[in-house]
Amino acid sequence: LSIAERQLASILQKDPDDSSALSWMAVVLDAEKRYSQAEHYYNRALQLAPQSIFLLNNLGHHYLVQRRYPQACTIFMKVLSIDPENSYALLHLTQRRVEEGNGKAALSYLARLPTRQQATSEVFLLKAQAFYETGQRNAATGLLEHLEQTNFSNAKLNFSIGMILVRWRCYSEAEKAFEHVLRTDPTSFDAQYNLGLAAIQAGDL
Repeated sequence: LSIAERQLASILQKDPDDSSALSWMAVVLDAEKRYSQAEHYYNRALQLAPQSIFLLNNLGHHYLVQRRYPQACTIFMKVLSIDPENSYALLHLTQRRVEEGNGKAALSYLARLPTRQQATSEVFLLKAQAFYETGQRNAATGLLEHLEQTNFSNAKLNFSIGMILVRWRCYSEAEKAFEHVLRTDPTSFDAQYNLGLAAIQAGDL
């Protein structure tokens, strides 16, 4: 057993109804990928603290890492019923709606984010994809172009932009994004490989 697990087990032996200890035990077990055991602790903790945002968001993450997306969305919706501006839940629900092709729902979630988060790169990426899914192609590509120009040396962000552009079949634009990655990280195999694929699709032999 890990040190954290032993300490939490000791606490729960003295007080089996310590909701905080139950919650943290679930988090520790998730980190060790012992998901079935973690769920047992989540369920026990939820019986004691059904309105805990910390607990619910961690449970939502627990479902996400197992790709149990419907259960994750149900939990995040419950979070929003308690805290309508909860950023963690809103961003994950937005991501799911984007992946489902439901851009309208994704934009509605993004609009509920606190103002301080509206201008983050993560939100811009999601917003661009949501615009694309609602047919606003020029607005979508414009957002990605803005991100590239203002984050020229951010390899991780430019790689994400490149992959989105590939998905949209904008292969020449994707090439530029992967080239930006390689200027910052010349040894990136993923950027080299995907640049090659994008170049082939663009006819840039």
